Amino acid sequence: MEMVDLAREAFRCSNYDLAIGIYDKLLSQHGLNMEWLVGKASSLAKQNRFNEAVNAMHYACRLGGLQPCDLMILVEPMVDYIARIASKAVYNFRKKDIDVYSCGICLGILFEPITLPCGHSFCKDCLREVKRIRTCQTCKAEHPLISLSNMQVNVILRDGFEKYFTTEMKARRLKQDGNNFVKNKQYPEALERYTAALQLDPLDHLSLSNRAHVYLSMNYVESALQDADMVCRLRPNWPKGYYRKGAALVKLSRFDSALMAYLQCLTLDPTIMSAKEAITEVMYTLLTQQQVDPIHHLGSDIMYSNLKSPREADIGSPLNILNTCNLSELITTLVKLLVERVEQDMQQKTDGPPSTTTTTQIQDVEMQVGDADTVAMENTDADQCTVGKVVTAMGHIRMSDGPSTSSSKELPPQSLWCSLPNNTKKREIESGLVKVEDFECSLCYRLFYHPVTTPCGHTFCRGCLYRSLDYSNGCPLCKGCLAQFLSSRCEAETEVTASLIKNHLLDKFQQRQAQQHQEWDSLSRSVQGSLEEEIPIFVCIQAFPTIPCPLHIFEPRYRLMIRQCVESGSMQFGMCIPAENGFSECGVMLEIREVRHLEDGRSIVDTVGGRRFRVKEQGMRDGYNTAKVQFIQDIRVEGETLERVHQLHDTVYEVGATWFCNLLIPLKVRIEQHFGPMPDKEIDLQEDPNGPRWVWWLSAILPIDPTLQLQIVSKTSLLERLQMLQNILTRVSPR
Repeated sequence: MEMVDLAREAFRCSNYDLAIGIYDKLLSQHGLNMEWLVGKASSLAKQNRFNEAVNAMHYACRLGGLQPCDLMILVEPMVDYIARIASKAVYNFRKKDIDVYSCGICLGILFEPITLPCGHSFCKDCLREVKRIRTCQTCKAEHPLISLSNMQVNVILRDGFEKYFTTEMKARRLKQDGNNFVKNKQYPEALERYTAALQLDPLDHLSLSNRAHVYLSMNYVESALQDADMVCRLRPNWPKGYYRKGAALVKLSRFDSALMAYLQCLTLDPTIMSAKEAITEVMYTLLTQQQVDPIHHLGSDIMYSNLKSPREADIGSPLNILNTCNLSELITTLVKLLVERVEQDMQQKTDGPPSTTTTTQIQDVEMQVGDADTVAMENTDADQCTVGKVVTAMGHIRMSDGPSTSSSKELPPQSLWCSLPNNTKKREIESGLVKVEDFECSLCYRLFYHPVTTPCGHTFCRGCLYRSLDYSNGCPLCKGCLAQFLSSRCEAETEVTASLIKNHLLDKFQQRQAQQHQEWDSLSRSVQGSLEEEIPIFVCIQAFPTIPCPLHIFEPRYRLMIRQCVESGSMQFGMCIPAENGFSECGVMLEIREVRHLEDGRSIVDTVGGRRFRVKEQGMRDGYNTAKVQFIQDIRVEGETLERVHQLHDTVYEVGATWFCNLLIPLKVRIEQHFGPMPDKEIDLQEDPNGPRWVWWLSAILPIDPTLQLQIVSKTSLLERLQMLQNILTRVSPR
């Protein structure tokens, strides 16, 4: 038992070679044992040595007592291996022939579309599984907080698709009726609905797939296989079609072909658990197919080393794909053919030489195939490593036709991922059906610009929606709570809506875009220091150049101001202190470094002081203050005046440093946490147009009135500013 425990520990620590060696020794010394064979098979599978793993499981099957679910130790590593070597090709293949009006999961037209915060839309039924609604299947963005119960159908898309694709949507409703009948096991009625849907839309792979399921449930297996095969040809990049095909082939006892179909399904989507369970059933059937006596009937003292390989024994018994070929080669060949198919598709699109990226993918797969072959050759006999019925010298795939015949039929390699010619639906919207009125924002009554869709299914211009949410966290139409939506600040526009506008209302969109850019330009010109345009003014506290100034934004007018600064790209606004006539005549520009939004719409804005300015004229825009300003900087000095500045600079710096060091420790800690440590002296005092940084740091922490701080900021003479600080330090320093 110590050896068994050691093998288990080696497996747990991923030392699979050691685990295999221990199990081999145990089997050679003590004879066959179910647990040891399964342990060895699991270790071999972890190393992608699937041929030897199958052999070990074959021995275990012959002992009796093995269940199909036990084969999951082979299937899981096999699926992981497929996902690793096929990921790039699958990504490109899954995107094949999918237009913007299609669901990225079922590949059919969007029906009852739900729009996720990332802007991608899917059929509501396709998002039933939590993992699918919380991870976008198009961009892989994570949405951990949303649930389907909180999401409503996108009203704009639902109504628009009913108008633009009338026949196809009618077919989808018939399919939906059929689905409801299937839930109640009313198969004849469901069959009638699916057939009616196909009469309206003959290329609907979803209705074909569901009709294949109904045929199978009614035991019309050949009809089910015919429909499933047509689904695979219509949509060779849809995994469920291969799953349907595999289920029909199992009913016909064509297990070799079923294994291949399930492998294709898992190649396209390794997460389908039902396909993994189905493939364990098929592999179990293939491994136990030979009619031989259970091995334990031969005697309990039979030795593992004296047994014939399952591929050498029982010559007169039926053969199948698992005991006549290299399983690793079968998998990697399947992936290689997929990569080649992707390359062909990309070459057809570009009508030029093969894509470098895809060619590299083929080379990567071939390299991994070579690695798998090397491992297999090192660990199996030469006759076990031959591809046999998988790949012939002419490069054709062969697989068994039935359960009890060794004959096989040849299939060209491309047939594994084949599609019918002209199978792609080219959805075209009739001219004149798309109206501007269909895409007007209910807040600004203009064409959508950067349309975003709320969880309640309503669509607005992004700027309009957030402006409304500055005052209330409810939807402007249905008043549903959007607090969670607000906190996540979903900036992504609804892809389908934006595409419809740009493709069918291009002139109107360009006019709307020009209007928006004109509005943003007036906000962003302050970055270049234009005197002709107004800058937004935040009336609050005194800011200083180069000094951090974190702000808590909660007033609706300032929420709007900060958002406009960010969206326009200016990332700046002016800060002034209150005054009798509105706000002070001098202020400092604050540069936005980061905005952190809170659930209730408030935000924490991290800013730092920049240029100083004088107010020339006050104004108002969208509820907040604005001003036409003139930017100011220090006047440069030379000669004796510069020497005086240097002398005073050193003196005031030392006095200020001493004053700071004498503060109580808790106060010093709070100051350093907020403003940072005291800056060092600078060699060139006039390098920065605003003067030395330590002057502003000291001005910010000194216990003085904001009016005195304003006077310091407004000075354009470093000498005068230092003299003011010297006087203030004299008053605040202990005598």
